[in-house]
Amino acid sequence: MEKVTVRKACPDDAEAIHHVLAAAFCRLRGRGYSDQALEAAIISPEEISRRIVQGGHVLVAQVQGQIVGTATGLEEHRALHVCSAAVYPGWQGRGIARRLMEALADIARQRRCRKLWLQTAWAMTEAIALYRRLGYQQEGYQPSQFYGEDFLVFGKVLEGRERKAEEGREWLITPEQTLLATRKAGLDVEALRLSGVAILTFSKAVVDRLGELCTLEDARWISPLYHPYTTAEIVQRGEFQSLGVTVLVPPMGASPLACLVEDLVTCGVQAVFLVCAAWSLGGQVQFGDLIVPTFCLGPDGASIHYGNDSGYISANPAVIEALVAACRERGATVHVGGNASCEALYRISPQMAEGFRQRGCLCMENGEASTLLAVTRTLGALGGVLFQPYIELCRGWDPSRLQDESYQAACRLQAEAVLEASIRLRGQGLL
Repeated sequence: MEKVTVRKACPDDAEAIHHVLAAAFCRLRGRGYSDQALEAAIISPEEISRRIVQGGHVLVAQVQGQIVGTATGLEEHRALHVCSAAVYPGWQGRGIARRLMEALADIARQRRCRKLWLQTAWAMTEAIALYRRLGYQQEGYQPSQFYGEDFLVFGKVLEGRERKAEEGREWLITPEQTLLATRKAGLDVEALRLSGVAILTFSKAVVDRLGELCTLEDARWISPLYHPYTTAEIVQRGEFQSLGVTVLVPPMGASPLACLVEDLVTCGVQAVFLVCAAWSLGGQVQFGDLIVPTFCLGPDGASIHYGNDSGYISANPAVIEALVAACRERGATVHVGGNASCEALYRISPQMAEGFRQRGCLCMENGEASTLLAVTRTLGALGGVLFQPYIELCRGWDPSRLQDESYQAACRLQAEAVLEASIRLRGQGLL
């Protein structure tokens, strides 16, 4: 049998995925599945593309460049809803559906979901047999649920080995040790205690605009003298609409950022945002636009220690939605898609950039975004990223870009949008 590859879908795959769904579901015609139900089950290419760019876990199975199967999982309340799965008729019975379902289960474990669940019609007997073999159990029966179809509800509770392993591990150096050393040096507990959101940025223009909106003041926090690794160069604290805001300029790099995020969450921060610039992969992204990454691809040396051992990590859908809505409310042109990691800027080849672009990435940076998403997910905090491009990789490096007014204006938009997104998340009860 030819080699089958399972991968994350990109927006360019939407038409092929639609074709697979149409071919697979049309075979159910005449088996007790109504025409209306069939039409609704065959999702449009536009809806498929929307799910991909908004962070849905859309997978494809590929053989020699041809997409022959697909499955989609959407996160809902600590569970992964398997809302679509299909294999092209000529490729059924070869274990492809099992591969796709197992890949979704791996993603659910990585995302710390407690269970997977799905709904299926009684007519899908082959699929039901597969679900049972994979450990799904019937949890309910819904008569006339979907255009007159009776639906069965199946669920699979995950063992949570990853969560238990994380909770049971002991680390040699911890944030608590760092805080204890800082308190012994004379910094009182109140100075260390944080709340609300933390915003990490390398941009003076972002810091200045946040200062205007939050009445920021310089704050004492963890001194580099008492940190075992490294900490923020600038720390300022204030409020925005009664929400605590801490603004930090961290050292560049994924590894120090991982320590900083752990310190922040240990001190009480509920959400951490990375607000800075990235390397554009071209396409529709222009200077002055904003980018909300829905997932990060590629290797880095830090996020792998926080569960990102597959080189793929997705952002929290609620945070994505809040950031996009806040950007659009301010009239910004905002793009939603993937971000790629590469810690060696001078070693990005045209082939590497094109490969990431074909996988749905809009931009690249040095691994800080994937690390922030992985650390916050592991610690149970919210994490989000808001980029603007300052380099277009295919055009090369032009330092005058940083002095351009569109860059400065985009920095101010970033600051305003991340604060508005935080208020939206608080309104949803997430902060």
